[in-house]
Amino acid sequence: MTVKSMVKGREMTAVIWKEEEQFVRTEGAEQCPAGHSISLCPQFDISSFGKSQEEALENLKDAVKLFLL
Repeated sequence: MTVKSMVKGREMTAVIWKEEEQFVRTEGAEQCPAGHSISLCPQFDISSFGKSQEEALENLKDAVKLFLL
C-alpha cells in the first residue's frame, strides 16, 4: 500500500507492507516481529513498523517528525 501524507507541512510518501517473517535491518538495530506491518518513507530513508498498517503509518509519521526537528 502506498499513502501520501503531510508531516510538519511537508508531503511524504509511505510504502507499507506486511512482513510474514522476522525482519532484521542490516545494521542490526531494529527488528520487526513476524506478522507486523513495515512502513518506509523513501524521501527521508526512514522506516518503522506496527501491529497494523495504520499503526505502522502513525509510527512512521512520528519518526519523520523527529527527523525534521
